[in-house]
Parts: sequence; C-alpha cells; structure tokens
Amino acid sequence: MIQSLVPRSVPINPGSSDAFTDFEKQRIPKVQQLVKTAWRIGQVTNWRNPLACKLRNIAVASTPASVGEKQLQNLMKLTQVILRK
Repeated sequence: MIQSLVPRSVPINPGSSDAFTDFEKQRIPKVQQLVKTAWRIGQVTNWRNPLACKLRNIAVASTPASVGEKQLQNLMKLTQVILRK
C-alpha cells in the first residue's frame, strides 16, 4: 500500500522515516502552488461584505468552464507526477 503513495524514486526502508522525509522534500515544492490557490479560494469564500460577495459571485458565474477544466487537468498532472515519479 505505501509503495503506491511514495514515488518510485524514493526507496522504501522498513522502519525508517528517511523515505518519508525524501518524499516530502520532493512533494512540497510540487504542491506549493496548489496549496496557495486553495488558501486564496478559502479566503474569498469567507468574505462577509455583501458588495464583495456580490462581486465575487458575479466573477465566479462569469468564469468560463475552460478555466475549471484547465485547473482540473493541472491537478491531475500534479497527482501523476507525485504518485508515479
């Protein structure tokens, strides 16, 4: 099971946390943009000002579906890079 989560380039050493340390060193730079984007979206969804919420809702409603599809494609690529390296 653990071998499916840790990239192939990181050897599995039973009883050692070195594999996880190495995995984290590889994973963190790759997911940094995803984490930042998720944080920004979380901040925007917590707005309370009615005018700001209205503008946010208009912006989201007018965003083309292709933007969401592109983000999903990037997420899938990132997942493949992390799990299949």
